[in-house]
Amino acid sequence: MEKHFKNEIKEITNDHCCLVLGCCHLAVDLLRFFTMYLKIVLISISALLLQHICGFIYQFCFKLTIYNHSPGPCKYIAGVENGSEDMHTLPNGLTFITSGFLVDYLVQGKNTNSMGRVLLYDMSKDSNQEIIELELENFHPQRFVPHGISAWQDDNGKVTVFVVNHLVKGDQIESFEYLPEKKALRHVTSFKDGSMRNVNDVVATSNKTFYFTNWSHYRNFIGRLLEMFLLLPWTHVYYHDGEVYRLVAEDLVMANGIAMSNDEKFIYVACTMTKDIKVFKRDTDNRLVFHQEFMLDSIVDNLSVDPEGNIWAGCHPRFLSVVSYMDNYTLGSPSQVLKLEVKNGLIKSMKEIYSNDGSMLSGSSSASFYRNHTLIGSMWEKLVICDVLYM
Repeated sequence: MEKHFKNEIKEITNDHCCLVLGCCHLAVDLLRFFTMYLKIVLISISALLLQHICGFIYQFCFKLTIYNHSPGPCKYIAGVENGSEDMHTLPNGLTFITSGFLVDYLVQGKNTNSMGRVLLYDMSKDSNQEIIELELENFHPQRFVPHGISAWQDDNGKVTVFVVNHLVKGDQIESFEYLPEKKALRHVTSFKDGSMRNVNDVVATSNKTFYFTNWSHYRNFIGRLLEMFLLLPWTHVYYHDGEVYRLVAEDLVMANGIAMSNDEKFIYVACTMTKDIKVFKRDTDNRLVFHQEFMLDSIVDNLSVDPEGNIWAGCHPRFLSVVSYMDNYTLGSPSQVLKLEVKNGLIKSMKEIYSNDGSMLSGSSSASFYRNHTLIGSMWEKLVICDVLYM
C-alpha cells in the first residue's frame, strides 16, 4: 500500500511538472506572438508616420520660384504700418480694416504695447485718398487685438461691424455701430462664450447673428504646433442666433477665414493646413451642409466676396516662410492673391491675380475687389491697392 501511495505521488508530481512545463511553453509562445504582433504594430505606425512626414514635407516645405506680377499698377495706402489683417467691403465700397493683430502677443520686433485699430477706406473714391482711423466710442479695453472682421448693413442703411478681439483671458467678438457723421464706431456689446476657443474670423448674417471659426483647439504654442503638424481635424464653425451658440460644422483642419455668398445661401470656409476652401449650404436652421471642397495649393487665409459673387483670397504660397514670418516679421514672406470664380455656389476656376516675393508686400492675409481695384492686406505690415487692368 505504501508503494502504491508513492507511485500515485510520483504520477501527480509528473503531471504537475508537465502542467508547469506546458504553461511555460504557452507563456513563451504567447510572448513570441505578442513580440511579433508588437513589431508589426510598431512597423505599421512607423510606416504611417514616415508617410505622413514625407507627405507633409512634399506639401509644405517645397515651393517653386515666386514670380512677381500684379494686375496693374500698385501702391501703398499711406497711414498703415502696423498691419491690415482682415477687411470687409460693403456694396457701396466702404471697407473696414483691422490693424494691430498680434499672435500670442510675442512677435519679435513689433510693439506689443500698441493698441489695435479699425480703419476705413472708401474704394468708390479716388485711390489717392487717405486712410481713416475710426474712433472707438464706449469701448475702453485694457487691450484691443483685432483680427477677423465683418460688417452688416440693414435695409435702413445702418451698419453693424463685428470684430474678433483676442484678449489674454480669452477671445470674444465685439459689436459696433458705425457712425458715418463722426467716422466712429460705437461699441454695442461683447459676445463671449466657451465655444470661442481660438477665434479667427466672423461673418455677420444680421446685426445680432453671425458665424465664426475657431482656427485651433489649443491656445498654447505646443498644442497649435501639434495640430498643425499632425493635420488634426479639431476646429469648427459655430453660429450665434442672438441667444445660443451652436456647432454647425466640424472636423476641419485649422479653419481660418469665413465669408458668405451675396445671396446668403452659401458659406465659404478657408482651411489653412489642407490648402482648400470648403463650401457649405446654409440650411433652414442655419446649420451648414457640406457642398464642395476646392483645392488651392496655397496657405489660404482670409476670404471676401466681390459684387459679382466671386471669392478673393489672401494666401501665403510658402509654408516655411510664413511660419518664420509669424515668429519674426523682419524675415518677410511671399504674398499671393487668388480669385475664385463662382457659379451657383460652386467654385469653377481659379486665377492668380497678384504674386510678390515679399519685396513689396509680406504676409498677404486678405484681399477685396471693387470697381477695378483690389485692396491687399497684410498681417503686420502695409496695405496695398492695385488697379485691376488685366487678369
